[in-house]
Amino acid sequence: MATQYFYNTGSSSLGAGQSIQWSWWFGTAPTLIVIVPIAEAANTPLQCSVPQVQRNADGTVTYFVDVANTGNGTVDYHLTADLIVR
Repeated sequence: MATQYFYNTGSSSLGAGQSIQWSWWFGTAPTLIVIVPIAEAANTPLQCSVPQVQRNADGTVTYFVDVANTGNGTVDYHLTADLIVR
């Protein structure tokens, strides 16, 4: 039986032209559906890379994603991840 989870990060901010890499470690091996950056204000230019997965030797999984602010001002945002654990 599969269980679907939605995971949110705490709020953060990026200055103009900055980028950052986020990573999540999971003790199980969930299937990642999507990671989406959600800006706290409308019409803010955020880009999110395609998530990368690292399967660790101990059976755990780490997901990585890069988020970039392509605008001219600081952007407050959070990330949401949609995961399925089987």
